[in-house]
Amino acid sequence: MAGPPARGGDAGESGAWIVGQGRDRRCDSGRGGGSGRDGHGRAGRGGPEALRKLGDASVLTVVLSVALLGAVLLMQRFTPKVPGSLVVVIVAITASQLFHFKDHGIAVVGDLQGGLPHLRFPHAGLSDMVALVLPAAGMALVSFADGIAIARSFAAKNHYVVSVNRELVALGTANLSAGFTGAFPVGSSGSRTALADASGGRSQVTGLVAAAIVAVVAAVATPLIAPLPKAALGVVVVAAALKLFDFKGILRLHKVRDAEAGLAVCALVAVLALGVLNGLLVAVALSIGIFVHRTVRPHDAVLGHDQDIDGFRDIEVHHSAQTVPGLVVYRFDAALYFPNVPFFSDRVLQVVADAPPKVRWILVNVEAVTYIDSTAIDALRDLHQKLAKRDVVLAFARAKTPLRRVLTNTGMTELVGEGFLFPTVRAGVAAYREAHPR
Repeated sequence: MAGPPARGGDAGESGAWIVGQGRDRRCDSGRGGGSGRDGHGRAGRGGPEALRKLGDASVLTVVLSVALLGAVLLMQRFTPKVPGSLVVVIVAITASQLFHFKDHGIAVVGDLQGGLPHLRFPHAGLSDMVALVLPAAGMALVSFADGIAIARSFAAKNHYVVSVNRELVALGTANLSAGFTGAFPVGSSGSRTALADASGGRSQVTGLVAAAIVAVVAAVATPLIAPLPKAALGVVVVAAALKLFDFKGILRLHKVRDAEAGLAVCALVAVLALGVLNGLLVAVALSIGIFVHRTVRPHDAVLGHDQDIDGFRDIEVHHSAQTVPGLVVYRFDAALYFPNVPFFSDRVLQVVADAPPKVRWILVNVEAVTYIDSTAIDALRDLHQKLAKRDVVLAFARAKTPLRRVLTNTGMTELVGEGFLFPTVRAGVAAYREAHPR
């Protein structure tokens, strides 16, 4: 993904996690659970669904949630070294046990079946394996894409590099292990990653410690978490997700281009409205759209000479820059290949037609053309023919060695003339003035 949609998608993900907690911990008498997904394990629909269910809210649970969230945020602000989320969970369990929250309609975790999983070989025949191939492949693709999106988000936040191959190996190994223990398929969890990050986790040791604690709790301590209010779990996730909502970062994008900030906002809204995975697909589509647009219509400029500045400058930016009568100096700032060839040809003919007085030469600065394909070569031949009919000479300046090699091998150098390939723009302008003195 491009930077702006990725940043907006990250902010949308954090918002989706927050909304998902509001929906899943629906403040009713025990329904809910999960982390931003509906009862079928699919990514939640986001804000609209949560708003429709506000009428189901229990006032006591809302008050408890607000109080716990306020406590976590205050501790993050004034006592950052204190693990606020852990403190809130312990306080919530204690209060639930003392004041019998369950009897007052506040949903709690309740009794859980404890014990460690047993190793066993999956009972699946050949026909089962064939039937599972496509669904498993789809699940693996979605799970891996979601995990990499989350990993890259936190890598950018904490300034480290993610190895995609190692992530894939780790995810595959985890799922193989799950297959031999009867566990659910293993995937990523943005909310739990946010929680680990907010708790100060900075290495794989965090996951190992968490796994060890989960194993101990599952083996002997499940009764201890039975009175834990589900609202407290939601608060922990919300507090962690709020740290990822980089609203200031999105606002800073408009200093580059207003369109950058607009793309980020579009990605944010898409994730909130459509759910995380569908929203990220929109963000990817936006990124592809940006790439296609910038490839098809790259930056270009007509250049002129300013007496106070060495070299040639864009006349649209430097209004004091003067063009040479009868000569157009045109700069194309991209590789020249099939997506942008029509744009290049049209622009060359346009600047020739728009330039007063009658144009005799067009000198194309091709310094930025680091790649050229056969479509572009054919277009240059056609362009040379069209310009020749208008008595306009096509010349090039600052062509790098790879480009000159292609021009020579394809006969373009012979067609244009070796004398019309100049090492610098200045040399080309001097040649024009010598050929057409005033």
